[in-house]
Amino acid sequence: MDEAQFALARSPDLAAMQWIKENTPPEAIFLVEAYRIYGGTTIVGSDGGWYLPLLTRRQTYLPPQYALLNEVPIEPDYSERAVQLIADLENFALSSAEGIRVLCDYGISHIYLG
Repeated sequence: MDEAQFALARSPDLAAMQWIKENTPPEAIFLVEAYRIYGGTTIVGSDGGWYLPLLTRRQTYLPPQYALLNEVPIEPDYSERAVQLIADLENFALSSAEGIRVLCDYGISHIYLG
């Protein structure tokens, strides 16, 4: 099996993670690329951004898959809101007025595209 084919975080991601640690505030909240699965009931990361919390100590709106499916969130509706964020962004370009409103509504301060 070619492990590189399935890797989500590669060398450019690791360099970006270092830059993020050095150049973004600790309270930053990142939007990372994700998509809905299981009939739209949960979300998963699709690139190295999924590792942002682990590698940078910065928050994303995308918790680990295991947590979404099997853990009780601290905020009662967190999982539903995380899924809804991705669903909302499927309908609007990020640069559109609607897309920017969605990002602001969810408190997103930065975007990571890996």
